[in-house]
Amino acid sequence: MLEYSFVDRPTKERIETLKKSFPEANASFVTLFLDIQWTYREMQKQYDHLFERYGLTETKFIILMFLYQEPNHQLLPSDLSKKLGSTRATVTKVINGLERNSWIIKQSSSLDKRSVIVQLTREGKELIEKFLPENYRAVSLIMSTLNTTEQEELVSLLNKIKLGTKKMQNEMELDSNANK
Repeated sequence: MLEYSFVDRPTKERIETLKKSFPEANASFVTLFLDIQWTYREMQKQYDHLFERYGLTETKFIILMFLYQEPNHQLLPSDLSKKLGSTRATVTKVINGLERNSWIIKQSSSLDKRSVIVQLTREGKELIEKFLPENYRAVSLIMSTLNTTEQEELVSLLNKIKLGTKKMQNEMELDSNANK
């Protein structure tokens, strides 16, 4: 009997045994997919540790960066939501947390009193300027083993995986529409 644990990665041989029941299981593809997925998870875990040291999450960081890059360091919540590709409810929750940390303030718009503007505070700006060197150092460490040619190859390969992901999305949308 095969034994598994949560951190146990299936080998190509174990995946091959599934071909009897699932002929569409391409062991090379599955192994490659798992390698990419596990690499991403490990990379994200290390990156999350860096965020934690600064009291950040990826979403908080992205919103702070959107504000930091604006000439007046302010945006409407609806603009933040669009830029983030997230719901207004999610952005509101994150904004409230950022406000509790004094990294942003919410203020009424001078144009429309019903509208709120989110503005980066001095503390928020200082946090970003303290975090960014560490961020770029971490990214450099993660990518440091790739030479220029390998970086270009990786970009090309990732673009191909994006095409495969788009194919899957289209197929799932077709299936979803067919089941309506």
